[in-house]
Amino acid sequence: MKKLVKKLIVVLKFYGLTGLAKLNKMRAIKDAHVANPTLVPDLKPTTTIVDGKLNDLGELYQTNASLKEQLANNTQLIYTAEDDLNDIFVSKWATQTQTAANDDPAIPKLLGYGIKGEKDPPPDLSETAPLISDIDINISGQHTLHIINKDNGKKKLPENALRTDVYGQTGGILPSNLTTLISNGGGYLGEAVKGKFKYALPQGKVGTIEYYIAVYVDKKTKKPASQSKVANAIIS
Repeated sequence: MKKLVKKLIVVLKFYGLTGLAKLNKMRAIKDAHVANPTLVPDLKPTTTIVDGKLNDLGELYQTNASLKEQLANNTQLIYTAEDDLNDIFVSKWATQTQTAANDDPAIPKLLGYGIKGEKDPPPDLSETAPLISDIDINISGQHTLHIINKDNGKKKLPENALRTDVYGQTGGILPSNLTTLISNGGGYLGEAVKGKFKYALPQGKVGTIEYYIAVYVDKKTKKPASQSKVANAIIS
């Protein structure tokens, strides 16, 4: 009976490793080759070349962490500035305007204020738009978009909006609008629910920028009626 010979197959066991864990595994293999140069002679590319590439990747991860921290700090500054302005308009200006109006509704209406109890007509969707107010990047492999109405800061859809669609573009040139995003190779990602959209990021694109545009779809025409400004976040 012929003896069965088991063939040696070398594997890397990178599965399940992401980010710095995978980088550290690569460094360990490179260091082992450096420490034992005769085991695999004439290694190509050389350990020196690979070491440089590993250092470059390490620097990219450091930059990524720094950008995440900057984004978090910037978002907190936005919230603080919004709270400050909200207090001015709600607690100060509105109160002073009510006193000056002396029960004449024409004055606050002329200045752009509303009157309690009076329902404003739904805005034409061409005159309002969604706003991607924040992108949560804390979960690896996922971006969570928070979408509000740019006019009132609420998650609720305008009365004449059917839904909020989200479009995305991975890498490439910054799109100026939905048309250029699509021409750049981007496309439809899905529908936001209650002002939130979770997107499972494409694999193998760490460090690449993902661009997003949110779109209000008109109830009557079932077509895009207005779109947000482009927002973006780094894939991690």
